[in-house]
Amino acid sequence: MTTRDNFQHAMELKLKEWGAEIEKLRAQAKGDKVGVAKAEAKSHFYQEIETLAGTHHALETKLATLKRLAQDQQAVARAEVEKAAATFKRDLDAAIARHR
Repeated sequence: MTTRDNFQHAMELKLKEWGAEIEKLRAQAKGDKVGVAKAEAKSHFYQEIETLAGTHHALETKLATLKRLAQDQQAVARAEVEKAAATFKRDLDAAIARHR
């Protein structure tokens, strides 16, 4: 495998792992028993999950685009994927920490 292939494979594995984390958050939100006072917080939790899911999908799209680019065009796209992945991971970790 080339360095390019290794990066893409590693990113695919991370995306799969992160997708599973989003599904865990969805299951947690769905299973939470909340009273009326907590309904607004639960609504916010659902919105946060859907925002994460949208960002996750956008990251998958960026990776798919990266795969289609010629080798000489990949440097900038790879940097964008790495930056988006780091931001997504930070946001996902923060959401997980808030809802433990």
